[in-house]
Amino acid sequence: MVNETINTDNQLTINSSSSPRTKTSKLIQRNEHIQYNKNSRSQANHIPPITMNKCFTVFHQNIRGVRDKTSELLGSLLPKLPHVMCLTEHHLRDQEIENLSMTHYTLGAKFCRKNLKQGGTSIFVHESLASNNTDLQKHCIEQDIETCAIKIKLLATYIYVISIYRSPTGNFANFIKGIDAILNQLYKPNIEIIICGDINVNYLDENCNK
Repeated sequence: MVNETINTDNQLTINSSSSPRTKTSKLIQRNEHIQYNKNSRSQANHIPPITMNKCFTVFHQNIRGVRDKTSELLGSLLPKLPHVMCLTEHHLRDQEIENLSMTHYTLGAKFCRKNLKQGGTSIFVHESLASNNTDLQKHCIEQDIETCAIKIKLLATYIYVISIYRSPTGNFANFIKGIDAILNQLYKPNIEIIICGDINVNYLDENCNK
């Protein structure tokens, strides 16, 4: 399990522990309390970086076009923000998503379609955390497997966060082959891997894809 404390420089510090009951070593007590109105999009511009979940959190949303939804998205997550946001189907081209403004977040990784419209996947990282982009471009096939990844070091723990999207019309065999190749590329005994996204498999239907 990974637990977080916050130091006086407003930087996130992560404590690794094998015990799920390990307590946070120290929390900064704040005297000011800001009331948020989730129905007001303007509130997203006043999110304090220190307002974070105590445990390392990863959020995923199939956003179906992110261009005009950033304020609404951040407002829906208040008052506690995730450390990492994975957004699938962002519908943007490379230059568009690189110029997208997300308050208190930076773009950590992305995949954008070049031939077909819409689709795509991205990872936004809270500005308090450092991350490295992991290039998975060679594994991507539009509609079949669209993916990107970041690597984060939390004290002695390395974590890969993978965001992935497969279209309902995508080739499932290509998707499985791509996932297998990605895991073989990234896996090491001391590495944690988090995969999130939308793979369009109906788990209520008994079939071989499930």
